Amino acid sequence: MKRVIGILPLLLIMCYSPILAMTFTVNGLTYETIDNNLNVYVAPPVSGTHYSGSISVESSVYYEGRTYTVKAIGKNAFAERSDYTGARLTSIDIDNSIEKIDDSAFRNCTGLTSIEIPNRTTEIGVSAFEGCSSMTKVTLGSILLK
Repeated sequence: MKRVIGILPLLLIMCYSPILAMTFTVNGLTYETIDNNLNVYVAPPVSGTHYSGSISVESSVYYEGRTYTVKAIGKNAFAERSDYTGARLTSIDIDNSIEKIDDSAFRNCTGLTSIEIPNRTTEIGVSAFEGCSSMTKVTLGSILLK
């Protein structure tokens, strides 16, 4: 009986401990969990790859039997190295569920010419669009205009 009692506290700690961040890729976009409430953010692509062309960030993503709500575009998510010479991100459609665009999220995305920030976005991080030399139009959501 002593062994069962000794294991019980360990099992309780394991059951109530926060879930560690999980990273997964769906339809070419990499996501990382924010918390154990099924919320995720768009993360930088897996090592050795990059995002290019036209991308759509949806409000939710389905992975391994669960639906996750996409809440943010993470730090350096779409950032490009300044010396990068391959295909570039040319356009992005961001769903209204996005509440935050993190630091350097689109840094050096020289292929982007315009972006529309969703109405629910309340925060844009430092240098989020630094080096986006082709950017000619930024449309801000209604919350950011207040």
